[in-house]
Amino acid sequence: MKQFPWIPVAALGAFFAFGLALSACSTTGSSSGLGSEVAEPVEIYKGMEAADLWAALGKPYEVRPTTPPVEGSEIWVYRKVSENVSLVVTGTVETPGMEVGGVQMTITDNVYTPATTRRVEETLFLMVDGVMTAWKVAREGSERLN
Repeated sequence: MKQFPWIPVAALGAFFAFGLALSACSTTGSSSGLGSEVAEPVEIYKGMEAADLWAALGKPYEVRPTTPPVEGSEIWVYRKVSENVSLVVTGTVETPGMEVGGVQMTITDNVYTPATTRRVEETLFLMVDGVMTAWKVAREGSERLN
């Protein structure tokens, strides 16, 4: 009787455990240099003074001119980037198993590959003469296999 080949399964188990540990380590929030992170919820409202918005959210990631240019107006951009790593099944591998009753058994195991999901959220504030008059939120996401 043939013995069950534990080595490939053990190696896959170790890889899975490593990937599980990675998936538990996700980075959420502002990335370094991409704006400030707000610890508590803040109230944002139309008519808010620029100094109050700056005090509540910190320095903007970017300040853009309006299009078309209007004197006294600009767009303040705040950016939040988050990344999450998880394991996804990308295929299977078959390994010969033990012989049972004269029939060779085959073990089918999943093949796992780390995948990174990245989300970028930008909040744009229209500032006119030092007062916030409107805002909008733009979201973008991507996923890639590592």
